[in-house]
Amino acid sequence: MSGWLLGLRQGYLICLASIASILGVAWLESSGIRFFQIHRGPWARAADMSVILLLSMMVLQRVLVYQQDQTTKLAQLNTKLTQTVTHLTAREHALSHAESLFSKIGDVIPAPLSLTDSATGEVIFLNKAWENILGWKQQDAIGKSASELGFWVDTQERNAFGAEFRRQGCVRNLDIHVRARNGTVFPVSASADSVEQNGRGLTMTALFDLTQIKLIEAKVLKLNAELEARVEQRTLELKAVNEHLSGALSTLRHAQKELVQSEKLAALGSLVAGVSHELNTPIGNALVVISSMYDRAREFERLIRRNELKRSSLERFVADSLEGTELAQRSLQRASDLVYSFKQVAVDQSSERQRVFGLAGMVREIVATLKPNLKNLPWTIEFEIPDDIIMDSFPGPLGQVTINLIMNAAIHAFVGRTHGMISVVGRQIDEQTVELVFSDDGIGIPADILHRIFEPFFTTRMGLGGSGLGLAIVHQMVTQVLRGRVSVESKPGEGSRFTLLLAKSIPHPGGSAMPQA
Repeated sequence: MSGWLLGLRQGYLICLASIASILGVAWLESSGIRFFQIHRGPWARAADMSVILLLSMMVLQRVLVYQQDQTTKLAQLNTKLTQTVTHLTAREHALSHAESLFSKIGDVIPAPLSLTDSATGEVIFLNKAWENILGWKQQDAIGKSASELGFWVDTQERNAFGAEFRRQGCVRNLDIHVRARNGTVFPVSASADSVEQNGRGLTMTALFDLTQIKLIEAKVLKLNAELEARVEQRTLELKAVNEHLSGALSTLRHAQKELVQSEKLAALGSLVAGVSHELNTPIGNALVVISSMYDRAREFERLIRRNELKRSSLERFVADSLEGTELAQRSLQRASDLVYSFKQVAVDQSSERQRVFGLAGMVREIVATLKPNLKNLPWTIEFEIPDDIIMDSFPGPLGQVTINLIMNAAIHAFVGRTHGMISVVGRQIDEQTVELVFSDDGIGIPADILHRIFEPFFTTRMGLGGSGLGLAIVHQMVTQVLRGRVSVESKPGEGSRFTLLLAKSIPHPGGSAMPQA
């Protein structure tokens, strides 16, 4: 029954325990020790023994169940312990592998790398660079602090390193000085960070040697100092050269101004020569006519004195007088017109004063004064300007521009040509702007020099009478005096076209301008 209830093994144990109990009770009774004082019969005693055996079996069953539970728990604990040991063994292997790997990586790094205990400052690990650069081997430094090794050179640097590490938990690129084992002092850049190993706080520190960098910095500083000295010396030299160039530029500007004035006077002198030559004909004709009339008058007077005057003589004298007077009047009028035009041009050229004038009349006077100089050349000049264009500007500079552009065309545009034409066309674009175009049908300007024609002293006829100032004066006067713009268009073989955009009314120094109609 016990084997059926508890299992065969437990049943055997209960039977053995029951036999031992019965034998024990029998031995006690044979020794005179009785547990029951009541006299009972055999069946009663058998029942008693059965109860005792049953109770014993129940107690033993509880004991066996408890033992079985403890055995199961012990097996579970053994399993967990085995797993824990296996895990710890794996971690130990991994840690050992990591330490080996860290050691290899540390030895590969060319910069000194160390691990120290954060609490005690004792060295735990040094890589090969420490031995190569600073001279300490790992076995000689482990267990010692940086102070014991004499690592620190400056106490203030050590305190600054510790303060920054405590404040930020790390150090980044702090320049310090360290002492090697042989006493040599190195400038280094230190970086440190905190790490943890098996619950132990460690400090990882890397040092980067700045010796070469400091040497390079020293060389750079020296070179900078030398460069500054050279720059200062060069600055002084340039200052002297600039002063010399400023003086030369001032002289050049003065010379240019004189040349411009000379160019103006040369143009004016050319006008004087041309006008003088042109005046010779009408004045000479007038003198001849007057001389002839004088002779006729003397002859007429003699006829009257001798009382020989006839009607035919009187009629012939009157006719000759009228004809001579008309011829003299035309010649003198021609001379007067030339003198007036030249006088107006000369006054404008010399005074450069601002006044109100008609554009057509001004150009007409310029053309009239130029015709004597240009009448023998194989080309003609025409102009088309409305008479109602009235300007408040500087007729002198505008006349100089007109003369220079016409003479420039006369000198350059028709080389090798037997005929040609220059035209001057003006029109009013708006209330404030007047356009004046000088064009010719000459040989044109080569494209490679078109952008240089307004440069001072640039000429294609150097040594042949060209000064190179004509178009430079045009550009200067148009842009600076006449408040305008000048542009040029030209194609070889198709002539040139100079376009002037001029201010119709230039404010006077007092701020007033010509009233607009």
